[in-house]
Amino acid sequence: MIDGQDYISRITAISMQTDLALKALNGFLGSQEAIDSYLQEELETTRKFTEEAAKSANFDPKEHWAFSDEGSEKYINGIKETLPNRLEEVINRINQNKLLLLVTVFESFMKDIHREILKANPKALKADRQIPLGKIVTTPLEELLEEEIEREVQSLDRKTIEQKCEYFDKRLNIDWFGGTIIPLMKPVLELRNKIIHEDPDIVISSNDLNLAHLVTFSLPIACVMQAAVLYPDAFKWGDHKLDGMKEIMEQQGRIKT
Repeated sequence: MIDGQDYISRITAISMQTDLALKALNGFLGSQEAIDSYLQEELETTRKFTEEAAKSANFDPKEHWAFSDEGSEKYINGIKETLPNRLEEVINRINQNKLLLLVTVFESFMKDIHREILKANPKALKADRQIPLGKIVTTPLEELLEEEIEREVQSLDRKTIEQKCEYFDKRLNIDWFGGTIIPLMKPVLELRNKIIHEDPDIVISSNDLNLAHLVTFSLPIACVMQAAVLYPDAFKWGDHKLDGMKEIMEQQGRIKT
């Protein structure tokens, strides 16, 4: 049983966790005591590294600049100068991770929806799929069905957004806002791919995150609500009745009145 409310809880948790990290960072920026502590810890780390290196290099670590007043002050001042840029990079890294997590959870949940619909309605599986006779006679029906469902779920996952939209529409009887959400999804997914495969330092804007929120919230919600109308034993939306969604689907001709 898939409950759309559980998905919303997961997405909300991601937002709360990243927001908490940003608040903690802002708290750090507003505390001179925290900044001074950080600078001192950086210096101590450098000193410990120097002491370890001295053991194998056979020199007195106390002669290293990290242990002199002048060298320590120069090192700390250097970190102070670069700290604002470092913190900007941290903020962007948090935003990157937020977008990546939103898309990952979204794609995983969309596969869960697909999988659950096929379990509820195996007739939606590809009709012309050929299975070797030897496998049919040697594999229990339930196991064979699970394998075919998973094969189709993973196969669709490799398709384009347009192909997925058409599949959900024609095969699963689930509407993706008439395809109008596709132009919104594409930049979000492209940005995710750029972070992973092209530019790990790409800047994520607030508009990027807002669009990611819109897509990762709206489409799964719409799919679950429609699936709950079609397969009430496999899907639900908390304790809410879905009379409004049922009426919409009747108007679309997806279900008979």
